[in-house]
Amino acid sequence: MADRLRAARWTLRDDGTLTADLAEVPVLRTTSADGTTRLLTGERTRRTDVSATTTWMEARLVTGGGPTLRLDLVRAVTGATRAVVDCREFTSTSTTAQRLSLTLGNG
Repeated sequence: MADRLRAARWTLRDDGTLTADLAEVPVLRTTSADGTTRLLTGERTRRTDVSATTTWMEARLVTGGGPTLRLDLVRAVTGATRAVVDCREFTSTSTTAQRLSLTLGNG
């Protein structure tokens, strides 16, 4: 995945998404910005009749003070399994709800 990232040509769009010219690389979306640094995350799932393969990644885009941009890969995982769990608790006077997103890996 790191080699694919380095070989890709990236385009930063006005909406904060960072897209590559390679189809297998996920579109990265801005999750937060701090000064000259944007934190980005992306996920792509490819499905066939018998399986689904998910590639997700986190990256850091550093603009610095000049025209040079640096994209640092923070994490990239292929074949990760994500579970989304909705939890609700009811009492006679209130309801509490929470959504958990878990990434399951090979600990």
